[in-house]
Formats: sequence, structure tokens, C-alpha cells
Amino acid sequence: MKMKNLLQISVFVLLLNSCSPSNESLADKYKKKGDIEKAIKHYKLAIEDGSTRSMNKLALLYVNNHNLSEAKKYYQMSFERGNESAAQILASLCASNQDYEGTIKYAKSLADKGNLDVVYNLGNAYLKLKQYDEAIKYLELDSTSVFTKNLLGEAYYKKGNLLKAEKVWKSAVDNHKKGNASSLQKLLKLYLKQGKTAQYNKYKRLE
Repeated sequence: MKMKNLLQISVFVLLLNSCSPSNESLADKYKKKGDIEKAIKHYKLAIEDGSTRSMNKLALLYVNNHNLSEAKKYYQMSFERGNESAAQILASLCASNQDYEGTIKYAKSLADKGNLDVVYNLGNAYLKLKQYDEAIKYLELDSTSVFTKNLLGEAYYKKGNLLKAEKVWKSAVDNHKKGNASSLQKLLKLYLKQGKTAQYNKYKRLE
């Protein structure tokens, strides 16, 4: 009889717990209502329960409330749990702050796995650090983008490979109607430097 009562109590407790909203769902609810303080409280409780997703949600909440230091703290926590979306966001934040070493730290492993969304910032970081071979290696992963072509041409130019720089910049200008202004200006400067008047005049008309 006692065993039966204990089982009934256990089942009741389990049912009660299953009906209780999770800290993450409570945080979502408070966030939607605009009660940021309570949302933060419950996201932190959810994180204590082991929720990586809540780390990202809390970090985004801090971003939206202009608290980047706290946002980075929780994105970093999520990154250390192996969350790739957190790594991508951290890479972007580092890039926007011209933290090129940080950009490489977070973006390189993603690019190595085929994530093309980080290629531009990663290539630019290597370019700024004058690591031109690495810049070329990663920028070539997304060589169809007009914006990536601009950087790729720059990397070749800095290495002294003017033929490849010209080829890439020409591709950006010839094959893209938008976003090619920077490549066009660099191509014109190259032709002017080389004394290629005919080519210069041809592309000058595109300004």
C-alpha cells in the first residue's frame, strides 16, 4: 500500500514538473512582453540548466540593448560549447571592431568546414595583417562574389601578381552590374600605372 502511494506521488510530481514552463520559455515570454530584467533572469537560469540556445538568446538580447560586452560573454560561452552560429557572430563582431586576430580565431574553422558566409571577413583580416597567401587561399573559396573579388584582386596586387589582380578586378567589373565600384577604381589605377591607355580609357567610361 505504501509502495503504491509512493508511486502515485512520484507520478504526480513528474506530471507537475512536465506541466511547468521551462526557464527558457518563461524568458521568451518576458522578452516578448518587454520585461527585459525578468527575461535575463530566466535565460540565466536556463543557462545554469545547460541550455546553449539560451546563451545565444541572452547574447542577442544584450546586443539589442546595446550591451556588447555582456553579449560577447555569452556568445563566447556558447562558442566554447561548440556552437557555430555563435562563432560566426563573434567573427562578425570582431571584424566590425577591426579585431583581425579575433576574426581569424572565430572564422577560420568555419571557413575550413565550407561556411562561405565568413570568407569575406576572414580574407579581409588576413589581408590587413599582410598575410596575403592566407587571404588568397580563403577568398578563392568564394571567388564568385563581387565583393570578395575586390579583396582577392587586392591580395594578388600586394603580392606583386599584377596579371591575376587585373584578371580578378576585370571579372568584377565585367560580370557584375552592382558592387564593382571599388574594383573599377583599382583597375583604373593599375592601367594608369602600367601606361595602358587604351584599357584605361575603355574602363574609364564605365564610371
